[in-house]
Amino acid sequence: MQEMEDGDLNQPTQDLYDEFEPGDIRLGWTIISDGDVLWAGTADEEIIYTKKDPVNHPDSYTGYHRRKGTLPASLRGNGQDQAGLNLRVIRFADVLLWQAEAAAQNGGDWQTPLNRVRARVGLGPTPASDPLQAVYHERRVELAMEGHRYWDLVRTGRGNLMNGYSDNKRYFLIPQIEMNLNPNLEQNPY
Repeated sequence: MQEMEDGDLNQPTQDLYDEFEPGDIRLGWTIISDGDVLWAGTADEEIIYTKKDPVNHPDSYTGYHRRKGTLPASLRGNGQDQAGLNLRVIRFADVLLWQAEAAAQNGGDWQTPLNRVRARVGLGPTPASDPLQAVYHERRVELAMEGHRYWDLVRTGRGNLMNGYSDNKRYFLIPQIEMNLNPNLEQNPY
């Protein structure tokens, strides 16, 4: 199942939490669990409560919150859009994982770029023997909560792993202005 992200509450699920290997430090930088202390020992120190609770935590749907992009109170500004958060659209790890996926599809050396991503976080070579499954796993944990998951699943024909997905959602609707310009166009089903 896909983590709820990009317009669908943007909260990690248990399934995503379980995808991380033991000792993978990315887990703590991606997901906040109930009772986690952020920015310990600073003026911004806060305990985060994420337990599903309709009275005290009505915004918690999965029991987890995203950590990526969360700033300490002193850097948040007066609103979400006023924070000085530098969002990266493409990261070097993403490029390495593109290389690994292309190599896996073509019978090339997929291990070197994939293991370079893993080595950065202190993990050894991938234990996976299936090249594509190794790449899919690594993309999921490395890029979690960054807006890639939906498109990765659709692009690789694994949209069925998401709740509510159908092949009609594979393509965007054609803008009405384009439909008006060309009467031969057929609208994509959605």
